Amino acid sequence: MASAIKYYNVLVLGSFAVGKTSIESWLANDRDRNKRPDVNLFNRDYYDVRVDLCTGEKIIVRLWDTIELEKDNNLPTSYIRNRDGFILVWDIKRGSTLKELIELYKVTLTFYGDEHMPAYVIFANKAEMEMRQNSEEYESCQNWSLKHNINCYKTSTTTGANLEEGLDRLVEMMTMKEPVVRRKKQSVDIDLTEVRTQSKCCN
Repeated sequence: MASAIKYYNVLVLGSFAVGKTSIESWLANDRDRNKRPDVNLFNRDYYDVRVDLCTGEKIIVRLWDTIELEKDNNLPTSYIRNRDGFILVWDIKRGSTLKELIELYKVTLTFYGDEHMPAYVIFANKAEMEMRQNSEEYESCQNWSLKHNINCYKTSTTTGANLEEGLDRLVEMMTMKEPVVRRKKQSVDIDLTEVRTQSKCCN
């Protein structure tokens, strides 16, 4: 009898209009929804992403959308509790969203203790033109993420840069297992706080 697929609940968190829903949609391989006028892109609570682990296990990463509740600082605590991970998103073109994101990160910490600490990654999003150069704000993000041992990625839903890499790293931290590479990827300017090593089970 096949075992039930395990779900990992991840909240995609950041200020209004930093590209959270676009990231969720891209990772769920649902990018054509932008071309379908009959579908409301912002009327969806979560997106499911299937991930195959190197052990042969299959999991579902459920990416929860804040559905604009963060717009008025009205995000219910139920959205933050009981999460396995967080994708922290800021707009690389708007430095103020990094400061706001750091405050949101501090809020999440108040809901967790040593017994269960969720995994985190940071997406410096909308980085289509900033892949080869670092802004002052991005360097600040790097320094902050290194201090807190969080992996930081420059991402873009226009080019797809580093989105799957960031999700894979989050999965590794949540499951302590390495995901199977879903397709050949070419990383662009990934900043890691630690060197990623190939899991023995994938050799």
